[in-house]
Amino acid sequence: MAEEHMPHAVHEALVAEARWWGNEHRIAVKAYEQEKTKRIAAEEKARRLSEENRELKALLRNYEADDHTNETPTEESGISHANGGTGDDDDDDVDDDSDDSNNMGVSNVAPRAKRKLSRAEAGRLGAQRKHERRRAREERARAGGEARHRNAGAAGGDVLPPAEPQAPKQMKNNKKNNK
Repeated sequence: MAEEHMPHAVHEALVAEARWWGNEHRIAVKAYEQEKTKRIAAEEKARRLSEENRELKALLRNYEADDHTNETPTEESGISHANGGTGDDDDDDVDDDSDDSNNMGVSNVAPRAKRKLSRAEAGRLGAQRKHERRRAREERARAGGEARHRNAGAAGGDVLPPAEPQAPKQMKNNKKNNK
């Protein structure tokens, strides 16, 4: 009687093994599809980044080519000598900000707000704005302290002297400051 049940047990074993291999196959297919989608997304991202990189490099080349033709105006004169300017700002009837094509005493360099700044100009301008903001902040603090001082006496409150501006603290162990 054991012989009659043997084929059924073998069949059950084969079915169980097929199920196991089916599950393994589904898991493997799912992992493969996930890897495929990740790879496709990575390739798309790399392609998009390389296109952007090419565009940025082209823009940089164009900017550098333009940067050599348009000399920046000097702070003193306001007009570039390299672009046909005379260097003197005494001519009041000539608009320095205009972009005339004849270059008769007028620079074709765009005003600072309209043209792209070089790194050095941007750095100088950023530092200048930083210092201006700091000075304005200190002025507001001084004015606020004086206003509090005046208003406190008028309102019948305690009169406090205006806060004195303090020098910035020197950082410890800073090699730049310890030269």
